Amino acid sequence: MGRRKKNKRVVENILITGIADKGMSVGRNEEGEVFFIEDAVPGDVVNAVVIRKKKSHSICRVKETVTLSPERTTPFVNTFTIAEDVNGKTSNTTHKPSTSLLKLSMP
Repeated sequence: MGRRKKNKRVVENILITGIADKGMSVGRNEEGEVFFIEDAVPGDVVNAVVIRKKKSHSICRVKETVTLSPERTTPFVNTFTIAEDVNGKTSNTTHKPSTSLLKLSMP
């Protein structure tokens, strides 16, 4: 017999107010509960799934973003390109700008 899956708690309308350690964001809901959320930006309003519940806070993952933050920007340069190999399979590769070495001739 397998283990039973627990129903994960979904918390709605969390306003992200700041950034915490290890790339997580800090947010609170209307009741004042503290949530550490992965993949969110300050100013976002998100619905999140609780991964781990502690006495003083909960650790969550974003389920959906209700409102995007005005601080979000589009990336300046596309860092990924899609490459095709010999067999026709596509894969994402990191784009590295070409750097050419200049040969300097000494007189």
